[in-house]
Amino acid sequence: MKQNMQPDFAEVKRFLLDCPPFDELTDEQRTGAIEQLKAAYVNDHNIDKFFNDFSPALYIVRSGAFDLLAPDGHLIERLESHDLFGYPSLLSGRSVVNRLTVVEDGIIFIIPQTVFDRLRRDSVAFEQYFIRAHSQRSLEEVARGKPNSRQPVTVDPLQTSIQEVLTRPPVQLPSTTSIRVAAQKMSDEKVSSILLVDDGALVGILTDRDLRNRVIAPGLSFDLHVNAV
Repeated sequence: MKQNMQPDFAEVKRFLLDCPPFDELTDEQRTGAIEQLKAAYVNDHNIDKFFNDFSPALYIVRSGAFDLLAPDGHLIERLESHDLFGYPSLLSGRSVVNRLTVVEDGIIFIIPQTVFDRLRRDSVAFEQYFIRAHSQRSLEEVARGKPNSRQPVTVDPLQTSIQEVLTRPPVQLPSTTSIRVAAQKMSDEKVSSILLVDDGALVGILTDRDLRNRVIAPGLSFDLHVNAV
């Protein structure tokens, strides 16, 4: 199969309507993005060419599975359908340092940087989603390396509107909060992860992936504490 593909407009529209933060765009904004969107079939043999052809950009996994690895080789995240990546470099203007490996061949949608920047400018919800995601990613990296660290996370200053978003405190809950309450909090705050903080110390992270894979899939009770996940 060729790497470059012509995605079906109606199929992409249905997909993005179920893919935050694209679900918060107006129909006009979403249509404009789809008109510029590209798609590629990615496997072990063409992944290097994929990044040479489509970088920098915002990437959306349509199908398949991919591991996002830090420069030192540790796993940052396994990316599956509806997961997004590439936005930290778009926000900071820095070169891409993480790398992607193929777990299962699949299709990746590509949103060019010009489109990403336009959507950030035209949609406050779109901009805030990615700034919060970028901030949460930084906090998760600290949590993985130093679970009890109380040191603040330093994020490079970007534009004024972005700085204002980053000054907001991250969403956090005690580790004894029920899964039900935590899931509702994530929904209300429109975030993909919550910091678990006990007595001022960061003790963990609860992500929407945890809810899918460790709660819903095995049928875990939503009345249990989040520290059981």
